Amino acid sequence: MTSARLMHALGRHLGRLTYWSDGHHRRIVRRNLGFCFPDWDRRRVDRCAREVFQNFGQMALEVLRLGSQGPDGPWLQVQLEGMGHLRGCLQTHGSALLVSAHIGNWEIGPLQVARHLGRPVTSVAKPMGWAPFNRWVTAMRTRQGNRIIAKEGALPEMTRTLRRGGLLALLVDQSPRTAEGVDVMFFGHPVTATPAAALAAIRCRAPVVPVFCLREPAGGFRMVVHPPLTVERRGDLRADIRHLTQEVTGVIETVIRQHPAQWFWFHKRWKRAYPWLYHETEGRRLRGKVRRLRSLRDRMPPPAG
Repeated sequence: MTSARLMHALGRHLGRLTYWSDGHHRRIVRRNLGFCFPDWDRRRVDRCAREVFQNFGQMALEVLRLGSQGPDGPWLQVQLEGMGHLRGCLQTHGSALLVSAHIGNWEIGPLQVARHLGRPVTSVAKPMGWAPFNRWVTAMRTRQGNRIIAKEGALPEMTRTLRRGGLLALLVDQSPRTAEGVDVMFFGHPVTATPAAALAAIRCRAPVVPVFCLREPAGGFRMVVHPPLTVERRGDLRADIRHLTQEVTGVIETVIRQHPAQWFWFHKRWKRAYPWLYHETEGRRLRGKVRRLRSLRDRMPPPAG
């Protein structure tokens, strides 16, 4: 068995073990799948949920290998599809904003773009909580000359990157803070989505190019570059941002529907509009908040007089 096939098998086994041992995330994945695919029966939901965990187990081992060997080894087979869309954008505009999601193996995409275009990619990412692991992940992500911008307060540096003719990459499928999000529809249900990609693209007149690195059934990956989305400025900035954010969300939904087992369904993506969907964890969170407020009240000094 080749090392790539062995890693594939070990990753799937790791995912199966995690599926049976992690009841908390197993419930979240099943709830999300049932919520988004109401026509699926219980057996199909459970089968897809197991595959979601297996995909994540494979990705975990692939990231470890990326960190130790980089993206140039023979173990990493990536077919390119649609790179002409990205090259055309760069010839016409000089810069491009790449949007993607937590699907397939999202760590491979920026490394492959930089490798094949000979131009570094700047990604926006939230630092990891444990400093040694954050340094390791950053070293892995910055191979090929790539660069990382910390997510907090990233917009000024994002716009500078685009105005200087750079390639900027964002993952835009998670929930932002409520105050920062815009309302969109995702799988037929309302959610909030980050407006960062739309705002930066509209400000800088940069093309928005969806890119996804998807796992192939026979092994390896297929990196798919979609045609650029239309970035319109019609005089109402809020409406323009919402429209473009919905367009991006729609592309992501289409790709997830084509490859449902490869998306990271572990997010509580619909918790703001549908908290009952995660009633066990949301109930614990609210009870903890009540306890903290009561503790704070009990520590307050009594009123004077």
